[in-house]
Amino acid sequence: DDVPPSTAIRVITRDDAGIYTIGIDGSDGDGIGIEGYTVESRVLNSRSAWTTLEENTAARTIVFNPPDPSVQYEFRVIGIDALGNVEAVSDEAKATSEDAVEIRPALYFPVIRWEKEYPFPLPEDIVLDPSGVD
Repeated sequence: DDVPPSTAIRVITRDDAGIYTIGIDGSDGDGIGIEGYTVESRVLNSRSAWTTLEENTAARTIVFNPPDPSVQYEFRVIGIDALGNVEAVSDEAKATSEDAVEIRPALYFPVIRWEKEYPFPLPEDIVLDPSGVD
């Protein structure tokens, strides 16, 4: 096998703290599979050197906490397959922080369901009133 893998950045999200989560994916045409991914970043349109975020990782999700949250970044991913074939490296980005989906915090309330018997003991200061519960 001398066919290198191909990779893609499938999704980028950004939370309210300015931290990015990058979802990566890839395929290897011969079916051997991707052994690892190298994910890199740099300031958007800077043409500066790429900075490695993760090297030869099997993780499919990478977290990027930018040094300056007010700056836009670009990202690329390079795959290597189980036989050592490395994806061709391009200076072009595969995605940018401008592509990020903004994730806002949400507040979820617990759903409490009345059970006649609990599988665990309740603390003494919790009193449940089953009146009105069918």
